[in-house]
Amino acid sequence: MYSVCKKLKSNNGATLMLALLFFIVCAVTGSMILLSATVATGGLDGMRERDQNFYAVRSAAKFVEERLKKESIEVTEEIDIILVEDDDSDAEEDDETEDEDEEKEKQYDYKEPKVERVYKSGGTEVRNEIDPDSALGNDILYTLLFNENVSNYNTKLRAVVEEDDELPNSPPKEFYDPWFIEGEKKETDEFEYMVKVFDGAEEKRDLKVKMTAKMDSRGNLTLTFKNDDSVDTRNKYEIKLKMKYEEKNVSSPSETSDKIERKYRLEYNSTSLEKVITTEE
Repeated sequence: MYSVCKKLKSNNGATLMLALLFFIVCAVTGSMILLSATVATGGLDGMRERDQNFYAVRSAAKFVEERLKKESIEVTEEIDIILVEDDDSDAEEDDETEDEDEEKEKQYDYKEPKVERVYKSGGTEVRNEIDPDSALGNDILYTLLFNENVSNYNTKLRAVVEEDDELPNSPPKEFYDPWFIEGEKKETDEFEYMVKVFDGAEEKRDLKVKMTAKMDSRGNLTLTFKNDDSVDTRNKYEIKLKMKYEEKNVSSPSETSDKIERKYRLEYNSTSLEKVITTEE
């Protein structure tokens, strides 16, 4: 009996068992760390890809925003005043010149509006006259601003008298019409455009960003930037950039003896800027 109790209380072999237990714990812990590192590596790769897509969309939006903030569109409208002899006049030949002018009939020759792009370069204001025929379809902003659902530009063009037609005896009302259509809210169709993304001076062809644009008759411009469908990723990003254009007088309508003129600019208003960021899983 004494020998049995002695064997039960013996500590021989305990150190070996503890060593084996410690080895098992270390092996399990090491495996878990290795597994976590492998998963984290895959997650970082996916995060890097997603960050690139977000960077591309954000860069495209900022590039377009900064460009539009630096430029405006200036419109000049002119009417030539032409004095025509009144055939029914009984004025004598020796009347004063002022009296003769009063007896002459006024006719108004409304010219096609002149449109210029105005921007600042190196602190200097630069102007480039725009040919609407070439700008339409090639430049999204101009295409939207000249859209008949947004502006009165086409109405103004129709008020320009053809060369062989008789000139009116009063200024056409279209001369005083604002650029943006008043009344019922209308909007353009959605135009699509691919925006180039640059990393420094290098174009990143693998980061394609699609931009869609539309404008309403109150001058509200909505630009939507998103990753192109060809981007192979689990996450796609979208940024909506909302801006507002307003007509601001450069000079009030002024009239001289031979001309009536008015100038105004279509300018971006920073108070209506709004950005919305969404993520598509």
